[in-house]
Amino acid sequence: MWVKFVYERNTYVVDLSQVSAFACAENGRLMFCLPHSPVQIIIHPQRNPDSYQEILNYVENLTGLSLDCNQKTK
Repeated sequence: MWVKFVYERNTYVVDLSQVSAFACAENGRLMFCLPHSPVQIIIHPQRNPDSYQEILNYVENLTGLSLDCNQKTK
């Protein structure tokens, strides 16, 4: 699955099947590194809501597990 988004004034089109790991960060942000690159991408749900949801859906469909990035931590 491919996803397109704008990050730091650059437009990216990424094949999610090439991303090896996804992580949730503070404030519900979704993080991953671009394939074959040290570039770390942080997708914020309010800035890129469509791409954010597409990535969450991809992870859930692929693994059967949900990344609950909106869960508040103590």
